[in-house]
Amino acid sequence: MPQETEKSFIQLLRSPEEANVALALEIAKGSPALKPHLDQYATLCQWAFRQPLTCGHIATLNQEKLSLEDYELTQVPPEIGVLDHLVELDLNINLLTALPPEIGQLKRLQKLILSNNGLQSLPAEIKQLEALEELNLGNNQLKKLPVEIGQLKKLHWLNLFANKLKALPEEIGKLESLSLISFGNNRIRKLPKSFGNLMELTYLSDEGSHLAKLPEEICQLENLGVLHLISDRGRLKKLPKGIDKLQKLQVLLLKGQPIKTKEKQRLEACLPGCKIEFE
Repeated sequence: MPQETEKSFIQLLRSPEEANVALALEIAKGSPALKPHLDQYATLCQWAFRQPLTCGHIATLNQEKLSLEDYELTQVPPEIGVLDHLVELDLNINLLTALPPEIGQLKRLQKLILSNNGLQSLPAEIKQLEALEELNLGNNQLKKLPVEIGQLKKLHWLNLFANKLKALPEEIGKLESLSLISFGNNRIRKLPKSFGNLMELTYLSDEGSHLAKLPEEICQLENLGVLHLISDRGRLKKLPKGIDKLQKLQVLLLKGQPIKTKEKQRLEACLPGCKIEFE
């Protein structure tokens, strides 16, 4: 088969328009060389819809946004890499425990929702999602993050709430666009000093905090507006000496932390424009 013919076929097959997909399926009839392309979509249709290949299902997969929330999915097939046009992928509330390396082929992906699954790890190929802006990993079983996560230079929202993390990698400080981060309900007792490099950070939430102290470098976060450190069994007795540098801080939540009166008075004095809740 001529290369140009195959190229035209692939363009039609990957179209979000059902009529174009139908034309591609007609072209494929009697052309064994095109069968591998159809097989990839057949696998994806069975995975996503539990139904055979149809024009409608292919066209749905070819949209920029794909939501498969609460589909009882147990795995993501390697063929997911075919959908490299995706801008948003929602896999919230499923039964996933791992992702294939091919997830890294989704170069245009801006929003990836993986919350409420059973993910135990992330592949190193996550670093290839160079357009990613939002990553929701809340309520999974992650014990650590790959160091490659630091290469997501456009990421501005990261949700790690309710996992099994004991630490965050030093590379987290390379997320130069990060504006919001939530990592509460984990087992993190110490933040890396590189947190001080997150100059765009405006919101930091560690609800149910296990932190025993904050690094002095956190005082470099000149754009930080909200610092949420509420905990039922808090261990923070004081905040860094340079906390007064956070002049944009508007909300500081410390309920449940064993902060004594003298430290409370210091915080109120050096952060006069900030709403501070101790109880």
